[in-house]
Order: sequence, then structure tokens, then C-alpha cells
Amino acid sequence: MAVLRAEPVTMAGEFTSLDTGAIGDHWRAASGDELVAALGMESVSWEEGVPGTGGWILAEGVLSAGEPGGDWLATRGFIGDFDLRLEWRGAPAADAVIDLRGAARISLADLAAGAESSDGWNDLRVLMAGEMVSASLNGQWVMAAQRPGGGAAWDTDRVFRQGPLALAPAEGVEWRNIRVRDLSSEESCDMLRLWGGGEGFEPMFNGRDLEGWQGAIGHHEVREGGILHCKRGAAGNLVSEREFGDFEMRFDYQASPGGNSGLAIWSAVEGTPAWDAFEVQILDDNAPQYANLAAYQYHGSLYGVKGARRGSIRPPGEWNHMRVRFAEGRVEVETNGFLIVDLDLSEVDRDALERVPRGMDVHRGYVGFTTHNDPFDFQNIEIKSLD
Repeated sequence: MAVLRAEPVTMAGEFTSLDTGAIGDHWRAASGDELVAALGMESVSWEEGVPGTGGWILAEGVLSAGEPGGDWLATRGFIGDFDLRLEWRGAPAADAVIDLRGAARISLADLAAGAESSDGWNDLRVLMAGEMVSASLNGQWVMAAQRPGGGAAWDTDRVFRQGPLALAPAEGVEWRNIRVRDLSSEESCDMLRLWGGGEGFEPMFNGRDLEGWQGAIGHHEVREGGILHCKRGAAGNLVSEREFGDFEMRFDYQASPGGNSGLAIWSAVEGTPAWDAFEVQILDDNAPQYANLAAYQYHGSLYGVKGARRGSIRPPGEWNHMRVRFAEGRVEVETNGFLIVDLDLSEVDRDALERVPRGMDVHRGYVGFTTHNDPFDFQNIEIKSLD
């Protein structure tokens, strides 16, 4: 995917320098097993862990590994979506790797193969949202919105929005001017939309009124800033006036505590999309009342058919970015840059389902939101027809 711009023009904020003071102020040694264990830990437990530095040295602002093949050097704190800037020098062998909070790993050697590098200091910038990574080397973007994989959490049934960054102990590689900044939820949503490209997408919501929509019109209102608001106590389907077959849709949403909504796929105006069509669940499933749901009822799941990887959503009151694609018999659901459903419908065992949704056999209809009495905000609603 070509990247015309790698970052929204509005990005701004304070960076934390990770190469000032004593090495233990910002870093701790971590074995590979400890990096895996970090995925299931609370951030405070990780920060309060053993602060040893595994032989790593910080001298005059330059970090280097004391012994190749030793421990990784990991940040003391957990990091979410981020903007990382640093400089490195040395021959980047295959073992010169940065672990990105367990969701991915990138190799300096691979990056250097895509751009000019020098024997002196090289500038590296890494932007990450969910599992999606873009990277530039010496001002040239060499990785464009990819899922590099390779991290401990890759291809698991759960995702982790936060975790440590870690440097591999590569021989002859030095690091300096390491700065990192957590991205706000709005910045992450904007960046993911930018990375997804604009060609073929058209707005479903004009930000002024409900032109182009039908169904539960009275249960929704337009709020300042181009926000589509679902009112408390409202239920029903707010769907497009236009029918779609194969499509890709993306939008940002903000849930209320315990909020329950959904995306109606190939639906009629009336009825229950979960069974009369398809529904992709939109749910604050961290709320206590949802502790014991069926796997297919958690956020992002194709209701009744396929459970989603858990852990991708932000707390109520923060914006989340969703991308949903139904094309050529395949379903993809992303939240906040994490691919949480990737399903070939032809491989679904219908006999194993409690009930077969009608969407398994009807591949055209209206697209929109199904509401379940809880307040929700939506914005930046766009769709691309893939017929």
C-alpha cells in the first residue's frame, strides 16, 4: 500500500526521552519469556518488576548491549499507540530487532534494505496503531501501514493494546535520542483512516442531517462536530437507503459504559439483523455484566457465527476506529488497527451453529447500525462498494 502521508497533519504532543538519567529510570532487562509474560500483566506489576539492566550500558546518551545474545532491554512502562523516534548506528544484522509491545517486531536490516543507510547515525521513526506499523528511515518511508507480525501476541485469540517496547541485544548496534509519545485515541483513529486510503470511499453521513438513512430516524440526532448520536432508550435499525452487496465500511464510535450496539449487514429496515441478516457486535464488553457471554457475543464478533479476538476496545468515552469488510465470501473486522475477525464464510460449519443467520445465504441489503437502548456516538462514517 502506498502511503501519501504517513501521519495526520494535526499530530502534536510531548515526547518522553528514554536515554536521560540512569538506565534504570526508563528501562529494565527482560528475557524473551518475560516479554511474553508482560502481555498478561498489569502495567504497574511490570513497572515494579526487577529493574536489572542485563549488562546494557547507557553512556553519554548512547545505549548498547553489554553482551550479544543476552536479555532484551524493555521500557519500564507500558505504551499504547505511539510515535517513536530514535537514532541507531552499526551494521544491522538480522538480530537487530525492536519488539513493539508484543504485537509486532521490526528488523533494522529489513528497513535498511528499503532505504539508504549510513555507517554513522541513522534516523528511525516508527508509528504504530494496533498491529499496524509505518516506519521511515532517514526521512524515507520504508514500511507502509503493515502488520509485520512476529510478536508474542501475533495470531492469538486476544490482543493487547499496551505493552513494553524492547530492543534486542544485537552486536555492534548502538542507540541514542530515543523518544516516544503515546497517541491520543483521536490521533490513532485519524491515522488508521489515513493509512486505509481514500479511493472509492464515500461518506454515509453528511454531518448535518439524516439524509440517506431510513428506519429508526427518531432515535438518533445530529450533534455539533458532525456526530451521529443514538439516544438513550432507543432501539431499532438505522440503515442506509441504498442497498449494498460486497463492501468495506469504516467509522469511529464512542460507547457509553456497558453500551451495546451493532453493525447491521445486508439487513432489512425492520427485524433483528443478528438473525435476519448479519450483525457485527459493537459492545463495551469490559463492563461487568458481560463477563460470561458466548464467544460470538463479544465486541467485533460476527454474531452467532464467529467470535472475535478480545482486548481491542478503548474505555467508554474514548474514540474507537472500526473497519468492516464483506467481500467475495470473506469477512474482516478490525478495531483500532487490530484484525479481530478474518473469516471465510464457505468454511463455516452450519451444523455447529446454534442458529444460522440469514446473511449466510442473502448477500445484499441495507447497511447501518442496530441500536439496543444505549447511547452511542458515531462519526467519519464511510463506505466503499466492492461490487
